[in-house]
Amino acid sequence: METLRSPVHIALAGLGDVALQHKRAISLCRDARLVGAWTRNKEKLAQLTTEWQIKAYADYDALLADEAVQVVDITAADEVHHEFALCALAAGKHVIVEKPPAKTSDQVRQMQAAAENAGRLCVPMHNYLYRPRMIQAKRLVEEDRLGIVTFGFFSEVMRMPEEWATHYHGVLVTAMYHLIYAALFFLGKPDRVFAQQSSLHYAHCKDDDLTTVHLHYPNGAMAALLGNWTADDLTANSWFSMYKLLGTKGGVNISGQDALVYQPSGWGRLQWPDYEDTFLHAMDYIVRKCLLQGEPPLSGLEEAATTLKIIELAQKSAATNAALAVE
Repeated sequence: METLRSPVHIALAGLGDVALQHKRAISLCRDARLVGAWTRNKEKLAQLTTEWQIKAYADYDALLADEAVQVVDITAADEVHHEFALCALAAGKHVIVEKPPAKTSDQVRQMQAAAENAGRLCVPMHNYLYRPRMIQAKRLVEEDRLGIVTFGFFSEVMRMPEEWATHYHGVLVTAMYHLIYAALFFLGKPDRVFAQQSSLHYAHCKDDDLTTVHLHYPNGAMAALLGNWTADDLTANSWFSMYKLLGTKGGVNISGQDALVYQPSGWGRLQWPDYEDTFLHAMDYIVRKCLLQGEPPLSGLEEAATTLKIIELAQKSAATNAALAVE
């Protein structure tokens, strides 16, 4: 891949809630410039591009035709990630794509092949891994300072109101996607998956709001993943966002609730600065290390394909009450 020069020119495709986090991250990255945006909502497009003083594109094709755009940052609805990424790669653009990058692991493989053929980078936004504490934990694992990692615990716990849940695809696909790629990052690829799912507190939404996934590894290590949208965890050492590794020589505990602030709007009264800053850390790494220096991302399309494969197996496991092999 041919590297770029600073500043890297980025355009947003999609202006939903997560796009605001991407915009903030780009703005705070000294080697990146947000040059334009597009969304189907013309009113929002006019409002935000005027406020941000960037170019508004009439449609996605116009964004792709702009030679000034070097990177397309896809923050549109999940359903179009695959299509938009393939179009951007065909147009010679580098791609950053929100998670999940596609609906299936096979579609991610298509994106992987398209990126290789185009000689362009296509990076899934696996933003949680770029937190300094996560990188430190990975280094401790690689330096054998934890010894043999025997067990991992990964959780996302928050009460998700039904009116918001209807915009997503259940706790497994929406929230536990982060947990799975984190488990891959630290422990590698499992050989077996067992999962259980429930829908407990929604009147109409049929998606899962409580899911557990158990991963078994070839060396005998295990991991437990919990996704819970039925309740908040307000207790000490909250499982709101917990990443824990236990090894024969030591352990690591990373919490997403170390800092809390009130927010004026949204479905919850609290916001988590650590979560917001994951986008900052990820964007800075992708721009500086990957696009400018040619280094690989901490977690790429290969890991994204495996993440979606594990999600597919977890759904089948929950339906059949059986542990399934990971090929």
